[in-house]
Amino acid sequence: MNDECFGFAKRMTEAQDLKSAVFENIKTIIIDEYPIEKNKRYYLPDEGMILMGIFDSIIRNRNDVRIFILGNAVNGIEYSPLFSFFELTLPYNNDIKLFKDNTILVQYMNNDEFRKERENTLIGKLAKGTAYEKYAMQNTILDKNKNFIEKKKGSSKFSFALIYNGQTFGIWNDFNEGKIFVSNDYDRFSPYIFALSLSDHTPNTMLLGALKKYRFWKLFIDNFKMGNVYYENQKIKHCMHEIVRLYFH
Repeated sequence: MNDECFGFAKRMTEAQDLKSAVFENIKTIIIDEYPIEKNKRYYLPDEGMILMGIFDSIIRNRNDVRIFILGNAVNGIEYSPLFSFFELTLPYNNDIKLFKDNTILVQYMNNDEFRKERENTLIGKLAKGTAYEKYAMQNTILDKNKNFIEKKKGSSKFSFALIYNGQTFGIWNDFNEGKIFVSNDYDRFSPYIFALSLSDHTPNTMLLGALKKYRFWKLFIDNFKMGNVYYENQKIKHCMHEIVRLYFH
């Protein structure tokens, strides 16, 4: 291929087809509209691995390729496969963060000139004062409410752990507070660690079906329904809501 820029139009489900191609002249890879808007479509299982395989097929052993991944500040962007795979976090507005020995740069932009120009358009006037103005004009992520975000206390006792998409979440009961906390902390030696899929299953874990027979799971679900479950950060909150929605509703 002679193009100097590789437009990422091929579907990721066809990524295997790239392995036999040669891309020695490709210097730039662009993925546009990467983060998925809620209920629009779904990420692929192991999407981080698939994307890395595509990059590897194109770049090989070269160091002269740049990758641009572009998108809007949609809800859940921090929990997208690439953010989870590379353990990325968002910087403050118009600032940048560097990761992986400075090979990854994350920038969260809010362009004042663009915002002022759009405010004078028909869409800008229609959106004024609405949530869409914050999303489309101000590039604001709308799912940042602090409800149920709280650090567990020293009085919390470990109950069990869940493994979801390679991430382990510890469930902690605090009977003094009357709350249950979900944390990245967990007892690695506990016999009560449950994998929610075969890909997460190891000799030291039990599968999902075994979880439902334990009383501590019923306690967790009952407290979830009553609004007594708290999460130590937004990412944990998002993942646990996904777990409850996908597996237990």
